[in-house]
Amino acid sequence: MRLEIRNEFAAVEVAVDASGNDPRLAIRDLETGERVCLDAFVLRSLALLPAAWLEALCRATVPADEAGPPAPPGGRIPAPHPTTPGRAERPEAEEDGWPGCSSP
Repeated sequence: MRLEIRNEFAAVEVAVDASGNDPRLAIRDLETGERVCLDAFVLRSLALLPAAWLEALCRATVPADEAGPPAPPGGRIPAPHPTTPGRAERPEAEEDGWPGCSSP
């Protein structure tokens, strides 16, 4: 089952991918096509993050003003790990293959 969630700021499609060892929540940005798959551990981590950290993460995804997005309390948001596949390195999702969590 796929569910589309949208508001004035964003539009995403979510689905549960059960093709791997454990189910994952697949999220696809409908504007860019970017996708991410989150397992239970990551979802729990998001649920436990302080609200200020979530706000800083959200602000980091919109065009920054001159000062840039604020850092979360106690530090900066870490850069992605060098081995994390970037957009150009990930295979494109096939129409019938979305959510594609089993691919890198």
